[in-house]
Parts: sequence; C-alpha cells; structure tokens
Amino acid sequence: MATDQSQPLPITLPGTAAPVRMWLPEQEADAAALAQLRNIASLPWVHGVRVMPDMHLGIGATVGSVVIYGGASPARWASTRNFPALLADSAGMDAYVRDLQ
Repeated sequence: MATDQSQPLPITLPGTAAPVRMWLPEQEADAAALAQLRNIASLPWVHGVRVMPDMHLGIGATVGSVVIYGGASPARWASTRNFPALLADSAGMDAYVRDLQ
C-alpha cells in the first residue's frame, strides 16, 4: 500500500458528524470501511473516531479503530471513554476501557 506523501497524516475524514482522524489517506481505504466509519461517527454518543492504517471492514464496527464516546455508557462509566469495540467485535478480543479524565 503506497502512502500519499503530499498529505500529512493523520487526515480528517470529510463528511462525518463526529471527527474521524485516520492514519492513512482516504483513497487507500476500502469504500465499505469508510462508509462504516461514517455510520459510527453519526451515532449521537460518539465524540470522535481514530483509525489506524491497517483498518478494515468489521462486523458492526471497523477493525483497527477506536471510538471516543460518552452519554451511552453505564452509570459506572459516566465520563467520556476510549472503547476499542471495533477490534473486539470482529477479532474476538477483549475491549479496554480507560477513564480519560
């Protein structure tokens, strides 16, 4: 995968409700994965999404990304959190939740 050196990374994916920052040029990403990222960013509790260069389409969420969210979490997670559910959803790995405040 060749990287477009004219565009500094990370880039901001256009057309998203919450900011999506990607560590690969948009033209190198799979169109279905980009649609999935835009869908995730449109959810009302999502505050942002960060995407690694090896990301790909997942089951329900994009593998290789992290969602920053708030407002939809259980009471014990009342503040904004990082939640790599995207990796956990399709790879069968445990999710890691960390308080950012």
